[in-house]
Order: sequence, then C-alpha cells, then structure tokens
Amino acid sequence: ASAIKIDTNKLCNTALSFTLNATYNASSSIDSLSKMKGLSPSEKEIIHDCAETTGEAMDELEKSLKTLANLQGSDHKADEMNDLKTWVSAVLTDEYTCTDEFDGQKVSKAVKNTINKSVLYLAQLTSNCLALFNLLDY
Repeated sequence: ASAIKIDTNKLCNTALSFTLNATYNASSSIDSLSKMKGLSPSEKEIIHDCAETTGEAMDELEKSLKTLANLQGSDHKADEMNDLKTWVSAVLTDEYTCTDEFDGQKVSKAVKNTINKSVLYLAQLTSNCLALFNLLDY
C-alpha cells in the first residue's frame, strides 16, 4: 500500500501480477492432480482440459500485463484498454471451464475440491482486476 499510494496504474499492475502468480500456483496444483493414482478416464480428461485452460489463462494474463505496462505511452489507449478487459474476461471463462466439466461426471472429492478451490480463488482475483480497470482513465 505504501508503494502504490493512489497510483491506479500501479494498483492494477499489482493486482494483475498477483493474479498471474496465483494462476501459476493453481496450474501447479492441477498438474499435481494429474500424477494421482487411480484416476478415472473422465477425471484425467477434466484435469487435462483444466491444465490447458489454465495455461491459456496465464498467456492472456501475461499479454494483459505487457499491455498495461505500455499503456501510458500508447497512442491507442482506449483500444488497448478494451483488449486488456477482453483478455481478462477470457481468463474468467477459462477458469470456469474447469468446473463446467464436472457436470454429469463422476469426479473424486480430491479432484473436485482442488480444482474448485483454485478456480474460485482465481475467479475472485480476476474479477477484482476487471473492477480495478474501471478506475483507469483511458
């Protein structure tokens, strides 16, 4: 807080960096699930798909961070801000794709709880980023 003070750009950058770091951690948790013994074919597929969408989320967050870092010197701030919001919104979609795959599938508590916990936390962080972007004057 002492470094950010009232700098909304720093606040957004910090929130986005924190979300990216949490996404890396979630990816590690999901990867560790894939090493569990006794997984059903549907659980393996869910974990694989979730790992893939988490990877896509990391790519979108990295693009967003680069865009945010270059935003102040840009001649197309409004367009780039719209791109940034689109990418971060796509991250939310990626995150919820993991839990959507549970529908109609028999999934162990360990798999379901690990993915749900990770996705809920990431969704909260990502939603916070989107809300903070509305504070920027672009």
